[in-house]
Amino acid sequence: MATLRLDKRTGFWTVRFYWNGKQVQRTCATKRRGEANRTLAAVEDTIHLLKTGRLTIPEIVTPSRQGDWIVSGGQINTKPGRNGKPKDPRFGNVCDQYLKEQPQKHESTIYCETVHIRHLKRLLRASKLIDQIDIDSLKEYRRRRSLERHHDKLIGDATIKKELVTFRQIWGWAIQSNFVEDRCPLLDHESRWKIRF
Repeated sequence: MATLRLDKRTGFWTVRFYWNGKQVQRTCATKRRGEANRTLAAVEDTIHLLKTGRLTIPEIVTPSRQGDWIVSGGQINTKPGRNGKPKDPRFGNVCDQYLKEQPQKHESTIYCETVHIRHLKRLLRASKLIDQIDIDSLKEYRRRRSLERHHDKLIGDATIKKELVTFRQIWGWAIQSNFVEDRCPLLDHESRWKIRF
């Protein structure tokens, strides 16, 4: 039996369920109850199929990722990466892989991106699946970041926009690396930013 819970701090819905004797809690990546209900139904359906033996979790899905696999309804990309190991679609891992593949960039650029990524991973949550990050997540990122201070000054829009530019670059790299398929949630169908500064 799975349940929904509204995170009053962020406004996002989370789904809770038990798997292998442990409670699992994952974000539904939405503030809309209807969409959260669909995630809840998918989780319950997936668990039912697993318990009745009509569905099995692939061996390459590690125990720590089984909760994510269940929430995705078995849709997480489990194809091996170049090294033969399964790709890890959590946002923190995607960011780390992105940084590893940027040796051609200037040292100061890498440093700035590393700082941006530290904030992105902290507020968007490194453990979240990258394809669960939507425009609402990014608007919430902007809101929370704008309330933070550096040297007693509030973080300005210019800084936040630079951080989101880094997010957009990571997403573009993630598309090329087969972590995601959809366009960056920051952009509309004409590639214009959905968040105005």
